[in-house]
Amino acid sequence: MSSAPPFTHASLCSGFGAAELAAVWMGWENAFWCEVNPFCRSILEYWFENSTGYGNIKETDFRRWRGQIDVLTAGFPCQPFSNAALYVAEMMGFPTAWTVLPFLRGEEKASKDSETR
Repeated sequence: MSSAPPFTHASLCSGFGAAELAAVWMGWENAFWCEVNPFCRSILEYWFENSTGYGNIKETDFRRWRGQIDVLTAGFPCQPFSNAALYVAEMMGFPTAWTVLPFLRGEEKASKDSETR
């Protein structure tokens, strides 16, 4: 009986790598992560050195990964999901749930103008 190949995982707004750790526990391959916070990036670079690391989601072209990712996870700070804090989140540059939509739609690249409200 042959076992199925592992899933290939990638994450956006990765934080300190909780989804990557879960993927390892599941026996999945971590293809890439994307995180802007320098401290979180240092954790991801240390523990997931075989994964490709990216910075700002809005400045990254993910087309090379098209068709290669089975599971895409995305983590966000809670601030953008509060109506009261939405304005502050935008002013501070926090990502919103809408930032990921271009990737899920298969669009070429996200940009600041591609966010949908």
